[in-house]
Amino acid sequence: IVSDWIVYANAGDGNKLYRIKEDGTLKECISEDSIFMLSIQNGQIYYETPDDMQAEKELYRIEVDGSGKTKIY
Repeated sequence: IVSDWIVYANAGDGNKLYRIKEDGTLKECISEDSIFMLSIQNGQIYYETPDDMQAEKELYRIEVDGSGKTKIY
């Protein structure tokens, strides 16, 4: 949970990154990436996504509203 939002990988939509309000309203996709692992640190979302071309994972940081997506490695 980040700022009243539940953040999760939606298995029904290719493991894309979603958020939904704690009360079940305002469900929305915040990243089109397929999520492999997910972690929340200091109010920011970190996630890994497999790189199919190189069989390696990539790490990203993103804000809970979907802004500020940054590739870490």
